[in-house]
Amino acid sequence: MNPYEMTFIIRPDLDEEQTRAAADSVTGRITAQGGEIIATYTWNPPRRRLAYPIKDFNDGFYVTTVFRFAGESLKEFERGLRLNTGVLRFLIVQATDLNITQGQQRAQQAAARAAAPPPQPGAPAPPA
Repeated sequence: MNPYEMTFIIRPDLDEEQTRAAADSVTGRITAQGGEIIATYTWNPPRRRLAYPIKDFNDGFYVTTVFRFAGESLKEFERGLRLNTGVLRFLIVQATDLNITQGQQRAQQAAARAAAPPPQPGAPAPPA
């Protein structure tokens, strides 16, 4: 199985739960077709403005996934992504060892951000 890195953009008109479900459906499709998820993380901030409108949307939620997948099954996986109405665009590239390491680190950072308590209003900012 070859390592790949995929970044995909989810429609911005979905609510938070639907956005999470769309990302989970993409990663679920990888595992259902025999792939192995190494790391998945949303960009910070996840919702970003697009350089040009895609399907009448000017922004979208960016998610990156690093995974291992059989090369011969990749065409069928891409076809399924094109048919997924929740995904505006995607890009799949072969991952290097550096991509895999960075993906794992970013996934750990995203998990730490999600687990951290929200800052209290009026509290001093933590040191950088």
